[in-house]
Amino acid sequence: MTSYAGRLFAFLVAATALDACAGRGATPVVPLQAQTGSALRQTATRSTDSGQFLFLSHYAFPSGGVSEFRLPIHDHERATARAGGMRQPAAVTADARHLYVGSYNVGTIYTYDLPLTKHATPELFSAPTGVSGLACSGRYIYVAQPSGVLEYRLPLVAGEKPSGQIGGYGSDFIGLAARNGTLFVASSIEGTVSGYHLPLRHAPPYFTIQMKPEIDSSVRLVVGLDGTDLYVARTWDSNVYDFRLPYHANEVPTIVSLGWSNYAGGLGVSHDHIFVTVGKEVRAYPLPLFPFSAPDASMDLPYDGGALSISE
Repeated sequence: MTSYAGRLFAFLVAATALDACAGRGATPVVPLQAQTGSALRQTATRSTDSGQFLFLSHYAFPSGGVSEFRLPIHDHERATARAGGMRQPAAVTADARHLYVGSYNVGTIYTYDLPLTKHATPELFSAPTGVSGLACSGRYIYVAQPSGVLEYRLPLVAGEKPSGQIGGYGSDFIGLAARNGTLFVASSIEGTVSGYHLPLRHAPPYFTIQMKPEIDSSVRLVVGLDGTDLYVARTWDSNVYDFRLPYHANEVPTIVSLGWSNYAGGLGVSHDHIFVTVGKEVRAYPLPLFPFSAPDASMDLPYDGGALSISE
């Protein structure tokens, strides 16, 4: 069996190269032979996302951080603000007032007021173990850890106990997204994406998508702002999968190729685009996605990009 340390190494490599068990409900198999297309880089920029911000984590020695960029993105875009001093910032999410960054190494959640400023000082919250994913929904924040998901009320207060949780995962790398009263939980080891009603009340998922399991992998997912599309990307799979919501058993997703050996380190969605970190680049794909969708804008980075989130 692959060691937990090995999976951690693969998770960090994936982030720097760019960031349900039986009895949990039905698990219809997703056909992965759907038509795919190439995602060739283009230099034109086209967006009506003005006024939104993109938050991007990065790993740097001896510490990582998060950068804020104004939309729409352009080549050689400069960050409008940065925050550093973080240990392995593997997860990023934002609500209307705050930016949350989760550390995989020490389990710290850094909370910043928005807009982000140069000398911002975060509030610190200690989760029980390392954080691989974060998602906000109303008055709650959801924290993915190796064994499951914890639900906390906002604002985070030192010593706060979870108000709900999902367990049953073992040494996993879990991705999260939330929209319209549903928490989407993705397991790389089990190859599943499950939907749970919010807030969490010990109920099983009301749907589960079965994909191909991956070892030494991580998974990213995000839901479109209108709640009609679920986008999924995984470490060793050079594709973005677009599932229509509500999901129906055996429904075939739209599959967009990122190109040979290109892996998504993070996903984010705005009004008109889905953003993907691929190595030292952020790509913007216009919505809706089609099998041969290509980016209409991209942004070069001085470092390998990781997790990302878009302000709403």
